[in-house]
Amino acid sequence: MPSMKPMLKRGIWIVNTLGFALFLFWLASMSDRQLLREQDGILYFLPCVPFLFVFVLLLEPKPRKPSAPPPGGNGGSGGGEPDGSSRP
Repeated sequence: MPSMKPMLKRGIWIVNTLGFALFLFWLASMSDRQLLREQDGILYFLPCVPFLFVFVLLLEPKPRKPSAPPPGGNGGSGGGEPDGSSRP
């Protein structure tokens, strides 16, 4: 999968960060309600999930290690003997 252009990635990161910060500021400014003490208060925090999802998608994937050959050195030819034959 091709990686995203650095400028586009930086722009998405900035917009997402600003949106998340503004949303958290809006939540903090709701001083007339005690969100964490109300039963429906968690509903106000659900919009945080998409912001966090975008942050996770913007992380660089770890490079994969090459797969090691199977143990035994026979290359998976089957059988129990080194030449590939099996004895009864």
